[in-house]
Amino acid sequence: MNDELLDIVDLAALVALADGESKDSAIELLRVFAPDGRPIGLAPRLLCHTLGLLHKAVFCFIGAPDGRLLLQTRKNGRLDVAVGGHMSSKDSTVEDALVRELREETGLNVAPDRLMKMTEYQRHSADRLSNPRHMNRELRTLFFLKLSHDEYKMLDSRFLDRQDKTAVLAVQWFCLADVLAACDADQAADGLAGSISHYLLWLQNHGR
Repeated sequence: MNDELLDIVDLAALVALADGESKDSAIELLRVFAPDGRPIGLAPRLLCHTLGLLHKAVFCFIGAPDGRLLLQTRKNGRLDVAVGGHMSSKDSTVEDALVRELREETGLNVAPDRLMKMTEYQRHSADRLSNPRHMNRELRTLFFLKLSHDEYKMLDSRFLDRQDKTAVLAVQWFCLADVLAACDADQAADGLAGSISHYLLWLQNHGR
């Protein structure tokens, strides 16, 4: 890590401390991209979300053998896509990032070739008076993973052994109608709210 990057990371840590945020989360290095998708460097997560630097995020809709969708409950109580997270400096591809997030957030170990890529889209967060310094610009890649019967049966025990037990409080299976109702009632986190229309289009085109 060069001196200039180290200075930026130290600055992000100080800002996080002043705002009462997690230092580890604030200084996590994310890959930053130009509008045309070219990689242009690294920046701490806090600065990406403060300066609106375009970075990549991955989300995975997880389906049960009976067709239901798995949703997670976030710290703020809202429902979200089963798995989601950023592409960090340690991830070479979005598939690498998602395999890591699956392991951390659900305890599932999944081979990359099982992930069905649905689409990519850009998501720019709206201005919020409650958090005026937050400016999030993400290039999101959506995937779908259908669990086998064995994975479905073992999910609860795998989830209890997950690595990340802070951001995700619980997971629960929902029929599609209940997922849409949660979105309509403003009970969905941004990951789910921004991605559900893309999932529905993919579902229609693939006849699932």
